Amino acid sequence: MKITMRTSELLEVNTMRIHKADRWLMWSIFLYFTMNGAQLWETVLFVPAWSANPPETLHFFNGPSGIELSKFWIILHAVHEVSMVVALIYNWAFPKRRNWMLFLFCVHISLRVWTLIYFAPVILEFQNTAIGGVAHQDIIQKAKDWRNLNYLRVAVYFLVNLAFVRVLFYPRNTSSQGA
Repeated sequence: MKITMRTSELLEVNTMRIHKADRWLMWSIFLYFTMNGAQLWETVLFVPAWSANPPETLHFFNGPSGIELSKFWIILHAVHEVSMVVALIYNWAFPKRRNWMLFLFCVHISLRVWTLIYFAPVILEFQNTAIGGVAHQDIIQKAKDWRNLNYLRVAVYFLVNLAFVRVLFYPRNTSSQGA
């Protein structure tokens, strides 16, 4: 018995149509996981290296081989946050999704504000600190505080992203039941 299918039938079988609301939410989650991966690298490898014994270890920020991450983070956050807004727009008609996405977006923005108020200025201060010399207790403590608070910040970013994954599994319905 020979089975034959026309190309159009084969394409029809293999074509999976994904609703725009789901597609944009998936893109946003994918970008969030990309951001989480970069946060994990930074938190596990880079932060312990530069915070080990400042100001001596601040060479990771300075000189010809210094690492400058601000442009990377600005671009990644901008693209990700645009995708979050677009995902929210496409999911607006679905009350349970909309409500959770608004809540998670607010948590995310709160983390960004915390970053801009505390984390970014302190990193800039470390980048402008002279390398070497005698370690002052205040700079050592500031680096330790930054590192420990960063653990909390990154953990919350991960939890927010996992909650977005959960939102993806909420049904797309326009009734407000279960919202």
